[in-house]
Amino acid sequence: MYVIEPANNVERNECGNKGYCLHELAKAGFNVPKWIAISPRAFDASLSNHRRSILNDLTRQDFDNQYSELVGSVFDGLCLLPAIEAELQEAVSSSFSPDTLFAVRSSSSEEDGVGQSFAGQFDTYLFVPASELVDKVLSVWRSAFATRVLIYRKEHGVNSTLTIPAVLIQEMVSADSAGVSFSVDPLSLSPEICIVEAVPGLGEGLVSGQLEADSWSVNSSGAIISARIAVKTQSVRFNAQRCSGTALIDLPESNSTTAALSNAQVLQVANCARKAQAHFGYPQDIEWCIKNGTIYLLQSRPITTLNYSNKNRQAEDNSANAQTDNHRAKAFPDSVGTDIKVWDSSNISESYPGVTTPLTVTFARKAYEHVYREFLRLMGVRAQVMENLAHVYR
Repeated sequence: MYVIEPANNVERNECGNKGYCLHELAKAGFNVPKWIAISPRAFDASLSNHRRSILNDLTRQDFDNQYSELVGSVFDGLCLLPAIEAELQEAVSSSFSPDTLFAVRSSSSEEDGVGQSFAGQFDTYLFVPASELVDKVLSVWRSAFATRVLIYRKEHGVNSTLTIPAVLIQEMVSADSAGVSFSVDPLSLSPEICIVEAVPGLGEGLVSGQLEADSWSVNSSGAIISARIAVKTQSVRFNAQRCSGTALIDLPESNSTTAALSNAQVLQVANCARKAQAHFGYPQDIEWCIKNGTIYLLQSRPITTLNYSNKNRQAEDNSANAQTDNHRAKAFPDSVGTDIKVWDSSNISESYPGVTTPLTVTFARKAYEHVYREFLRLMGVRAQVMENLAHVYR
């Protein structure tokens, strides 16, 4: 058996962390869209001896100019073993209606852990018809060998041995609104504050950083203590022209400042995040969506930035600030007690070397401001803090 169905006994090494967490959440009563998974064993079983020998060489070597060619030698023309494809087709036809569209994504044993999330490293495909499932499963496996995954492994000190993920095939929910929620504020580490972020349509635009999101803070008493409603000009929706995949759809200007969630929905999402934390015993980062007033939980994983306590963080911050002040006093003795600004061109000069025209400066200033704002938002910096630093972006 290569296809895992939640009704059967589910093992973490067979369906990966994401699939195992969804199984646990569904058992605990959370509303999880129906899913099945393909075991990573299906990949190995579909390899010929020749492809397997190339794969063995691939996993032993570092990234170089030949790496992409070797990946192509493994995956170009690769097909699922006929018996596995037949098993998949049988599971799909017995578990889902014929017109169901699917989300196809990875579920590795390395993903969604306390140490590393591997968020966004593997390819995901949305609104996939049943006829394209096999191709998308192979594409998810291929993405495990992408250079970005190798770089992520190096930067995070993860075992360099490439791991083939299980592949989740989940019923697609064409959401009215979607987003993420942190059961603990990942910036302040306050256990009293839950963060909810949402966009109209699918959450893909939020997690990829494409779209501005509305944001709320909810305290432990279940009260909204702050809200930031973004100007939203687009949303990610079903690509009706292609009958699969997604497209960015322009929103009516009259809806640009309409909140993606009602206050009642914000509290429902926050409650869902806190219940996920209570179930797993660790602060959770959840992905969710709402369709016709019903909340669906799509994913739950540990918040990977919570690797030390508030007390330790404050001590480190104080130490770092003291060291900064000492270095500053030595380098700029006249600046002590003043608001000093230090400018350098270490990054911008790499992108725009030589003489730069006024038009390019105008473009770069606007582009970099957007990049910096998006980076701070993704890191969880509050809107007010970002606005206080507005002069830095320009």
